[in-house]
Amino acid sequence: MTNINSDSIRPPKGLMLLGFRLPVWFYRLGLGALMGKRFIYFEHIGRTSGLIRRSVVEVIRYDHAADIYYIVSGYGEKADWYKNIIKTPRIKSQVGGRRFDAVVERLSQEKALAEFQDYHRRNPNALKYLGRLLGLKIKGTEKELVLLSQILPVMAVRVV
Repeated sequence: MTNINSDSIRPPKGLMLLGFRLPVWFYRLGLGALMGKRFIYFEHIGRTSGLIRRSVVEVIRYDHAADIYYIVSGYGEKADWYKNIIKTPRIKSQVGGRRFDAVVERLSQEKALAEFQDYHRRNPNALKYLGRLLGLKIKGTEKELVLLSQILPVMAVRVV
């Protein structure tokens, strides 16, 4: 794997950012159900502006019994949505056609590692794809999963 640390991961810009923002418009146009259950849309409060901001990220796991969605900040602690929900963890969310209020909290590094391991077992090619988006070659070794769990926050989105 390419040597990475939190400084080597940069949020998207330009056309890539536009592509990442496109799913937000699906939800805003009432087409969120088309996105299925693999993505979560959420409205959060801007940490400096106080304005409503919107994001869509992949759900890496849903715990039906606890009603918790698990997500990853693929661009680490630099992602604006991550900074916003750390400051104000209450959000309004939608997965598919389901709308709900939620509270978000960051998992410990140990729990984040367990989520990465589970995600890799269920979706071995997804981590490779994530790596390409980040400009990395990820094979899914245990060492890589540990490193990812240290630099990419895993969040629990608890339905309230």
